[in-house]
Amino acid sequence: AVGKRVREAEAGAMTDPLTGLPNRRHLDATLQQFGRGGGLPCTGVLALDLDGFKGINDIHGHAAGDLVLEIVAERLKQISHGFARPYRTGGDEFIILYTKPCSRAEMKGFAERCIEHVSKPIRVQSCEMAVGASIGIAFVDTPGDIQGIVPRADEALYMAKRSGKGTVRLYDQRPQEAPAAHEATALHIVAVPLRA
Repeated sequence: AVGKRVREAEAGAMTDPLTGLPNRRHLDATLQQFGRGGGLPCTGVLALDLDGFKGINDIHGHAAGDLVLEIVAERLKQISHGFARPYRTGGDEFIILYTKPCSRAEMKGFAERCIEHVSKPIRVQSCEMAVGASIGIAFVDTPGDIQGIVPRADEALYMAKRSGKGTVRLYDQRPQEAPAAHEATALHIVAVPLRA
């Protein structure tokens, strides 16, 4: 009985109590496992941030905001089923670990579908609410790419937010042509517009 309670407490410490998604602590442990070569393969990390969430809290209250987060989490679980794993890492921020070998175009298409699903209207009684999402993607091409993968995805997300939100940006780790001298320190960020 004691062992069961300990396991339940450990599981609770790894789970976001509002959405039921694994939390940041769980994410860090999973990435460490990936770095040691254990568990499912990780081919990419998507950093997702909600657009317009603050307005939900300001206009409809925090209870409505919590409901939106629960629904968003459920939508991410549904669309990720079988090949990706969503985590809630704070506030209105989520990380998705992509575990299926695929091309950059496929992962970008998945990110676009995430935005589409998250952005669907949320109806509560007679009230309709909506949020959007922006996503940054960093790729795992070699086991060493796991180190610092989340900050790279966050960097691409920052570019997505700055570019008008509701977009996908890729942090491209592939070899590039030698940049011009004045661009030598620039990040390799690739802009990817959403499909019409």
